[in-house]
Amino acid sequence: MNDPDMQHADQAITRFRNRVLPLLFADYALNFLDRTNSYAQLQMGTELDISLAAYGLSVGLFFLGYMGS
Repeated sequence: MNDPDMQHADQAITRFRNRVLPLLFADYALNFLDRTNSYAQLQMGTELDISLAAYGLSVGLFFLGYMGS
């Protein structure tokens, strides 16, 4: 099975695994840190005068941005 198409497919999978997956992992790790950062909510809530529900909505909308990237 030394088909050139199979070799090309294996190279594409290897490139994806080595280049894209680490980026996705870092993106999701930063997303987790961002979503669990309660210090930001404590400061933003008082400075912007927003409720906990409004903060949750805005964080959820930012999460959609992470999913789109």
